[in-house]
Amino acid sequence: KPAVPQIPSNISIATADTSKVATDLKPVVACLTEAFGAVQQAYAGVPSKKREVDDNSRRLGILFWKLNLGDIKPSVRTQLLELCKALSSRDFGTAQRLHVSLTTTDFDECGQWLTAIKRIIKGLQQIRV
Repeated sequence: KPAVPQIPSNISIATADTSKVATDLKPVVACLTEAFGAVQQAYAGVPSKKREVDDNSRRLGILFWKLNLGDIKPSVRTQLLELCKALSSRDFGTAQRLHVSLTTTDFDECGQWLTAIKRIIKGLQQIRV
């Protein structure tokens, strides 16, 4: 049995390899990268948010790393795509509903990165991008 790859210690949204992400999931990477960037920019002058932004980057890096490995089950893939469609159309209610669904049904698989998604939904709502 092959060894399970370990998450790189310096993982972040900037360092995560996304070269092998499935074509159907590339929009998830693009959407979350854009959303993270908007929230990061909005919080740039807020020292108290620096740790949160850095943590979001690390958590999204883990998600991107898992997507790159193909280590996300089909039901989570589907919900991530729906969540990103909702975020792109600024349908925050649907995005929050999908986040809660992932939290309640797939927390074991998604727990490492769900916090970042929740913060990004909240951040986008606050800055009204």
